[in-house]
Amino acid sequence: MPIIEYEDEKTGEVFERFFKNHNIPDSVVNEKTGNNSIKKISSGSFKLIGSGFYANEYPKK
Repeated sequence: MPIIEYEDEKTGEVFERFFKNHNIPDSVVNEKTGNNSIKKISSGSFKLIGSGFYANEYPKK
């Protein structure tokens, strides 16, 4: 389930929306303010941690 961040164009508020499919709109209406909000590009939050996962063991391309 994709989680997408949006930023309100007028207030600058950042909020998240959950989508059940991959038809993700570039802009949505902020439910709190009623303003148009645009999709943000953010970094992923995937990180390998724990025993058995070492970033230096994977070959560089």
